[in-house]
Amino acid sequence: MLRSKNAPISALKFLLLFAICPFSTNAQVTHALGFQIGLSNVWYRSELPNKPSFSSHFLPAFSFEYAKYSDNLFWAGLSLGITPRNIPIYKYENYTKTGIQGPEFWGKVRAGLKIQRDFSTHLPFIALGAGYFSFDSEYSSGQGMVYNQSSTAVYPVRKPMPFIEVGNTVINTTFRENKRNVFISFLVRYYSVNTFKENVQFEYEPLAFTQVQYRMIEFVIAAGIQHQFHR
Repeated sequence: MLRSKNAPISALKFLLLFAICPFSTNAQVTHALGFQIGLSNVWYRSELPNKPSFSSHFLPAFSFEYAKYSDNLFWAGLSLGITPRNIPIYKYENYTKTGIQGPEFWGKVRAGLKIQRDFSTHLPFIALGAGYFSFDSEYSSGQGMVYNQSSTAVYPVRKPMPFIEVGNTVINTTFRENKRNVFISFLVRYYSVNTFKENVQFEYEPLAFTQVQYRMIEFVIAAGIQHQFHR
């Protein structure tokens, strides 16, 4: 099936149009500032045939949130965050992994629906964003040796890394009042480009090489606190 080259642009235009809906109304508007911390689980899906995929589990994810709600069905917001990344490159026969690590700084714009229940409100959303990786070290979970020592030269990580995200936030129904509320979020993030600009050739033993290339899919569960106010 052919995929239109304008599909990402069309999706961005739709999301931006969707996002401005809360800002184009004369109804009462609620602003919210928040902070959340969560657990990130990433699947590094191999893009090369006959090469293994890897995963990393239970890494922290932090973000600062701004959202704007009106009395209509829609809401929108912005988020800035940081998540540490451990990208496995090779797994030895003794199950030792070796790879690279460092923080990913990211930002996203969100837009969604407001679904109110008796005791809680669901805020399903879709988001577009991009991450910026800053890898400055190599890691080994065990006694595995990293034979290539220059991570800058050997690992051409793509910058920036665009992604699309879907998720849901659950919060108490009183979140429209001038008070603090706690909330919980669930989300799935899909990076639409490969992790590396080109396939990485890794020397896992002297004169023994393998190639790696990934596409990242992330699952996050997070809890946070936000304060609402009206202007």
